[in-house]
Amino acid sequence: MLADGHGTRQDGSIDRTVETIRRKFLTQMEDRILFFEAALQDYRSTGNRDELMARISFGAHKIAGLAPSLGFQSLGQRANRIELAAESYRKSETADDVAPLLNEVDTLLDEMEQLLD
Repeated sequence: MLADGHGTRQDGSIDRTVETIRRKFLTQMEDRILFFEAALQDYRSTGNRDELMARISFGAHKIAGLAPSLGFQSLGQRANRIELAAESYRKSETADDVAPLLNEVDTLLDEMEQLLD
């Protein structure tokens, strides 16, 4: 228990720390967008579905874990759905159509870009 009895410091140091992490998260957003765009471009060039799903899962996992804690619930929820779907595609023995997942990734990218505006 901290100074105010509720788990927060009265001096606002936790709020400042969270705000610092939030700014860093937003600063790295462009790199995250470029990561997904490169994965999609590589998939279009090579058709390697397994590699695409691994990269999408990895990128989405990083967002899903942190975004909700920083006030980006919608982004985190969408990233979590994408991560789970990509993992499902990776485990699938069939050549399921990836178009619905790619559409969801495009929507995630749009949401990420809106946060930069």
